[in-house]
Amino acid sequence: MTVTYTLSHAEIDLSREIGAERAKNKHARPNPIIDRAHTAAEIDMAGAAGEVGFCRWRGLDPYTAIDRRPVPDPGWDFELPAGGDLLGGRIQVRATMTRGRNLLHESWKPILWDYAVLVWCAPLPFVTVVGWCSRAEFLERATLIDTGALNFRMPWGLLHAAHGRDVTDAVTSGGGGAACTAT
Repeated sequence: MTVTYTLSHAEIDLSREIGAERAKNKHARPNPIIDRAHTAAEIDMAGAAGEVGFCRWRGLDPYTAIDRRPVPDPGWDFELPAGGDLLGGRIQVRATMTRGRNLLHESWKPILWDYAVLVWCAPLPFVTVVGWCSRAEFLERATLIDTGALNFRMPWGLLHAAHGRDVTDAVTSGGGGAACTAT
């Protein structure tokens, strides 16, 4: 099961603002990821939209939960306490602008996260929380592929699915009455 949200205009504006900030800061550091179809601002906006979608799924306020400091990426997006059915620890949100894409991690970057969450941001304003995996599961199941740069890939069908309880939590606590559907 996946969980799809329709982002509000305010959430899209927030994603665009964060994406522009991140793209501007990236000019100071190398980025071997090759994506000729999208600008850095588009890629970073999708990443921010994925983080907004994660916040909706987990019942977090994206205005306070998303890290906006202009510092190098620490290797994860959220650090959450464990408790109940929540993923606890360092969470990395991996967003893509193409539905059906798999969970990727750059081969040259150390894996510093405890859990990764895949979010499809296509087409905006829709974001779909596809599922998640632990670092150990990713290291066990991922394969190395060449996408223009070497990446580790875990097929999205191997992820733990976003499940129904999360849908209820997100609808009751997340974000101004915007739509949410489970598929």
